[in-house]
Amino acid sequence: MTFNTFRPSLSELGDRIVPNATLPKPAECLPAIVAPTPAAVPSHPLSGSGAGAYHVARTPVAGLGERRDFFGKINFAGLGTFEVTGSVRAVAAAGGRATGTLYLSDGKGTITLNLRGPVQAANGAMPSEFVYTVTKATGAYGHLRGGYGLVHVTFAPPVQQPAGAVVGGYTMRVS
Repeated sequence: MTFNTFRPSLSELGDRIVPNATLPKPAECLPAIVAPTPAAVPSHPLSGSGAGAYHVARTPVAGLGERRDFFGKINFAGLGTFEVTGSVRAVAAAGGRATGTLYLSDGKGTITLNLRGPVQAANGAMPSEFVYTVTKATGAYGHLRGGYGLVHVTFAPPVQQPAGAVVGGYTMRVS
């Protein structure tokens, strides 16, 4: 049996031009690239904390996750104390995001926050963190629109009341 062995040989290239595998530095071959200015995001003075109670909706809706209704107060630095009402709904069999709305009001106006939780698998637990956007504001707060921030909610475990209601407490931090 005969084996063929490969034996590379070198030959001189002389005056031939050979491609170079070294890439030029970007600054040498491209014009200066100006980074785009990010779109301005309105800032909000919504930074504060509060507490209250929630109750779990008694009548579940087919195809929708658990709904928790909020009632309480929150104090925003520089703005004062607001009444909090609203609700959040957990994801259901299809998965997705928990969503909700909080309504903040005091004697000077109202602020409506649209809440969106993280993407979750089907029947995910109620999340504790939501991103908010201001969707409506009236009175002294009419200038607040858009923007975004975080709402962190710590839910105490719900308790079944003798009358059948399922309630619990919560603390909330907005930043």
